Amino acid sequence: MNVALKRLAIPARDAELFFHRFLVPLWRVQPSPDLCRLALSIHQETGWSWYDSLIVAAASTDGCPTLYSEDLQAGRTVRGVRIVNPF
Repeated sequence: MNVALKRLAIPARDAELFFHRFLVPLWRVQPSPDLCRLALSIHQETGWSWYDSLIVAAASTDGCPTLYSEDLQAGRTVRGVRIVNPF
């Protein structure tokens, strides 16, 4: 929002519309202490980076059965999330 409002000089009304139409629907899983605890557990279990572990934790929390990633271990299932390499 800072870039949109300051650098791109998008009017606040347009930025708010973009926020509600495009960004809010993407936030199915909100950061929480439980999500961070799950991500830390996944990190300890897999050795993956914090951010990769957080992505898998969010997918697991939302009941996502498949996560497409070229960086993680394809074929592995972690906390109910199957990792698939899309390539």
